[in-house]
Amino acid sequence: MLGLRIEALKHVPYDKLIHMRQTCSWLTVLILLSLLPGFYALAQGAPTADATLGLYVGEGAHPDCVGPAREMFESMGLHVRDITAGDINNARVDDIDIFYFAGGESGPYIDDISAAGKSRLRQQVREGAIYIGTCAGAMFGAAVQVWEGENYSRGQLGVFPGDAVGPAPNICGPSGGVCKCMIDVNTEHPITQGLPESIEIYYYNSPFFRWPGGELVEVIATYQATGEPTVIVAEYGDGRVLLTGVHPEWTPDEPWTLMTNAVLWCLGLLSPSAD
Repeated sequence: MLGLRIEALKHVPYDKLIHMRQTCSWLTVLILLSLLPGFYALAQGAPTADATLGLYVGEGAHPDCVGPAREMFESMGLHVRDITAGDINNARVDDIDIFYFAGGESGPYIDDISAAGKSRLRQQVREGAIYIGTCAGAMFGAAVQVWEGENYSRGQLGVFPGDAVGPAPNICGPSGGVCKCMIDVNTEHPITQGLPESIEIYYYNSPFFRWPGGELVEVIATYQATGEPTVIVAEYGDGRVLLTGVHPEWTPDEPWTLMTNAVLWCLGLLSPSAD
């Protein structure tokens, strides 16, 4: 049945759905098993931040991405609150410090959040809030998303002034899909302090990022196989934007440490220079 659904999805026109992700039951089991090694590490304590994170749970946010992301952000000490398109469209997110859009489908993000809602979200980030997007959430946050060679800008949030390009090629072989891959981290950035030079992490038809020269964008990690950026941070007015092509939420330990450091840095709670 799942195979029939995936085959049918190949014929869904872009104007109805831009960025479809489908996850089968074996992947769910794999993700759950991958979370187990992190429970002991979490029990030992980790840096925490006193801020409210709006976890987008509306259409498009895949449960297999949202659930692990919730665990990851709660491990940081963040106050996690579920939000939907209705909350954004109706101005019920004024108390949110960090907005998180998970992997899944970027099409519903674009369609369900109104132009006024997107404008309000951009304004909050411009005034100091943080936007974090993973995979489809990163595609939504970019000014342009490029999917299988086609450029799209309709309804993008645009808090990142460049392109999110997916799927990043040559990561899981020519057919793409889901796999673990290696990323190389920028060891000179404070976000990566205490981390090794490379990290194993999950990829699922994930994007890489590119942007015009002169834009203030910092590369935190690149795909080892291609050298293309997969974790970046950028400024947007007084706010900050953190985009990840890969899925750190699926693997605790080093990927969660990377994200914890990144959140603390975006909040201004991490030293600007590594010790």
